[in-house]
Amino acid sequence: MAKSYEVDLFDIDSITKFEKVLMKMTSAIKGEEFMQFVAGKCMIELNRISNERLNGFTDKDMFSSEVDKYRTNHKVDIKPKEITIYNDTMADLSHVSDRTLANYPEGFSIAKAIEFGTGILGSPNDEFEWETQVNPNRDYEKGWYYERDGQLYWSKGFGGKFIYYELVRTVESKLQEWFNEFLDSKLD
Repeated sequence: MAKSYEVDLFDIDSITKFEKVLMKMTSAIKGEEFMQFVAGKCMIELNRISNERLNGFTDKDMFSSEVDKYRTNHKVDIKPKEITIYNDTMADLSHVSDRTLANYPEGFSIAKAIEFGTGILGSPNDEFEWETQVNPNRDYEKGWYYERDGQLYWSKGFGGKFIYYELVRTVESKLQEWFNEFLDSKLD
């Protein structure tokens, strides 16, 4: 709960006392501690969103082991006026054929695949519609087969989970609450 202050503009002691509160507030939000506080709150929300949205992957799914790596690979970089939260999980391509590997000279980003989806299913979110058939002369409805542990599976890809997009929306809605919580803890 945000605190409120009453200042008697005709009382120098009241003004001086409030000035000290303002200086303390300014110092608190300009310091690294505030950025650490917000980053910590963001990471809590990111883990919650990741767990909710990735809660259906099983061992039969194409990227199930990579999804587990993704869940534990969220990172934060804090600079004086900037918080960057990211995930750079890459797929292990050591088991794929040279032909397939040639399609991914920079590697395959599991983080991007989870955020935006893969294959013909692409995005299930109406807010982010895009063309998933990049070659209209080819029938992508056939999907593809992949092997895992000696078993053959069929896939058309999977829809994006928009985890980081949801994090941005959550931060936008909770930032004022976090700001008040932090200041209240410093002004006691």
